Amino acid sequence: MGQFSELWSYCKEAFNVVKERPFLFLPPVIFMGLLIVVLLVALGPAFAGFVIGRNVRFFSAAVLFVIPMAFVAFAIVTAGQQNLYRKAALGHYVNMGDFLDGIKWFTGRIVLGILLFMVIFIGTALVAVLFLPVPGLRVLGIIAAAVLGFVIKVFLSAWTAAMAFKDMGVTDAFRDSYRFVKEFFWPMVLLTFIKGFFDGSGNNGSDAGRNSGSNIRINLPGINFRVFGGQNIRADLAVLIPFMIAMAIISIVITVYLEQLVFVVYGRREGII
Repeated sequence: MGQFSELWSYCKEAFNVVKERPFLFLPPVIFMGLLIVVLLVALGPAFAGFVIGRNVRFFSAAVLFVIPMAFVAFAIVTAGQQNLYRKAALGHYVNMGDFLDGIKWFTGRIVLGILLFMVIFIGTALVAVLFLPVPGLRVLGIIAAAVLGFVIKVFLSAWTAAMAFKDMGVTDAFRDSYRFVKEFFWPMVLLTFIKGFFDGSGNNGSDAGRNSGSNIRINLPGINFRVFGGQNIRADLAVLIPFMIAMAIISIVITVYLEQLVFVVYGRREGII
């Protein structure tokens, strides 16, 4: 059986695992809800001032408040989720106790892994920086950094599965993920590429941070539209907010499925499940 045929069999297995365990979706949904509440409380006045063209002095302070809170909450939810994926792949039904066990066991390693990832990707960004002084090589440097970053993501795409299944430290899990992906390379490339569209890590978004006056540009996979400030802002937000919530829920559903799929692939190929 070819590797992509093998991957397809794992896709069907992961679908059944996720379908029978709706609790897998609960922690990410709660995280999204809490994040929205924090953003509304901390950044709501700043955002309102932005869309009507007024500056809000405490905007930078609000951002500095939200970012650390979001990072800690993300690490905690991710840690708990790894134990859910592990137990679900092993055929167990999961509950809040399993999620709390994951927080207890994996939070430190998840934080360290995220920080190590950040260091690695900063290093890949330096590849582009080295080419910036040379006008003819700037584009080449950016492309090289993007390709290198993606390849690193592929080779480390199974590190949390290795950590959770084998109770490994971060560096050992990184090495084990590299070994595993080498043996199942192209299917893991495909999974990483698809997952990047839904978890935000692969969204190019060259216009994502660009705005003009009180106009806000939104970029999502296959979708590009602009929300206008001014007199029509209420009508714009009445459309935008439900749309963004719906897209976030769809993203959570697909991301949870793909992350569970990685655990199924790893567990099956390693003979753990």
